[in-house]
Amino acid sequence: MQMKKALFWGSAILCCALMFVGISCADTESGTIGVDVNLVDNGITVGENGQVVRLQVICNGDWRASVPEDCDWVNVIVSKGNGNGKVVFAVDGQYEGIARNTILTIVAGSTTVKVKIQQNVSGENDGEYKYYSSKGLGCGFNPNTLKKTTASVLNFCAIEELAKVDSRHFGDVYYLGDVDKSNAGISMSDSIEHKYDSLCVRLSLEISYANFKFGMSGAIDIHDNRINSVKTEHFNATYPVYQGNLRYAALASAYRDWVEEGMPQKNAEGKEDLRGAVLSSSFSKAVVQLDELAKSASTYKGNSAIESCCKTIVGTWSPLVLTDVILGGAYCVEVEYDPALMDVEDGEVSESLSSGLFEVGGVDVDSQKAKNWLEHSNFKVLIQGGEEAKCNALYNEFVALNFGEASYSTALKEWSRSLKIDDKTGRGNVELVRYSVVPIWLFFSDKAQTILREYIMDQEAYKTNELIIASDF
Repeated sequence: MQMKKALFWGSAILCCALMFVGISCADTESGTIGVDVNLVDNGITVGENGQVVRLQVICNGDWRASVPEDCDWVNVIVSKGNGNGKVVFAVDGQYEGIARNTILTIVAGSTTVKVKIQQNVSGENDGEYKYYSSKGLGCGFNPNTLKKTTASVLNFCAIEELAKVDSRHFGDVYYLGDVDKSNAGISMSDSIEHKYDSLCVRLSLEISYANFKFGMSGAIDIHDNRINSVKTEHFNATYPVYQGNLRYAALASAYRDWVEEGMPQKNAEGKEDLRGAVLSSSFSKAVVQLDELAKSASTYKGNSAIESCCKTIVGTWSPLVLTDVILGGAYCVEVEYDPALMDVEDGEVSESLSSGLFEVGGVDVDSQKAKNWLEHSNFKVLIQGGEEAKCNALYNEFVALNFGEASYSTALKEWSRSLKIDDKTGRGNVELVRYSVVPIWLFFSDKAQTILREYIMDQEAYKTNELIIASDF
């Protein structure tokens, strides 16, 4: 019996030796530190979507973990402990197609364990993350180029984890999914180019309007110089298929609360405090840096360190952050007409063009009115999204001014129904057709907000652009 017990414990020790690498610390009170030997040999591999990783540590004393200072894509959430515990770190998602690696160093006393962290790229993002990368939810957005950055201000993996452990406060912090089927394929016409909410914080834009405004080369131009004195109007219909939105204020507040509470590594329940990881690692570092610099300054002017920090923030993430996106198709017409010559009111033109051109069901009387307006006007048309053949068929019907004809109605229906997203791959033929943005400075402390806002508003590239949030922000 004694022999059997001895053999059992011997096997247990061997198993432990195979699973963990044991290192004696110089300070005997610190005991030993151990990490899964397989991870020490082979490292930790994370996909391009990012991940929250929990690494078990065996130790009888104090330990601490870190990544190199210049690593801006790994955020170590729980970096220290006493006794057995877990190192917890969040890896940012990345969509630039470049594999990257770093070293996680765990130290106890004078002994060290190093674990390689590697982020691989497959060239394809699957599931929901495709929308973050391809359509930009949470990414910076440049109003001058109408392009998103490849850098996100958020770590969606950490946000998802936070939503699971604190569903009461963060369960609905963001939404991604199909548009309600009752709304899909229904046009939403609006001739307003951009608008603010009541707090002057959010800026909503129609991509199609902006594309016309910046002379998008893909716009089809039918221009016969029919009139000399003109009024220009935009008429747009969005055919939504998929939408994404996030409660940016709740996320920014959660991060600010975490900072004000002293950046705790664990919450009241003893679990890792994920609020500190809702921002991407690189953006979080920029926020901390500017917050710290702003404590002793009130302007960026004459302060090279602050000006350099502001320049990096705007250059990396742009001045705006995408918070709501609508994916689908857009059908937009820009019309130049002479109201006096046509003897009509603006509202009548708007109503006729909206229902006569864009309604999937088609309205004969308005279609005829729309045809009449366009026959006496200059116009451009832009069709975004959908199958190419269906898009071309609709364009041909438009050029022929076949409004009210069965062929036009059929072409519009078939094009709108061709708008699709593949749920498995995240790929599809939809476009970003409507979006909302907020200024990037909302994620900073009050003093840093003032400084960053001043810096952005002073830049020639932004201060004269009506698409950027004006000074009343």
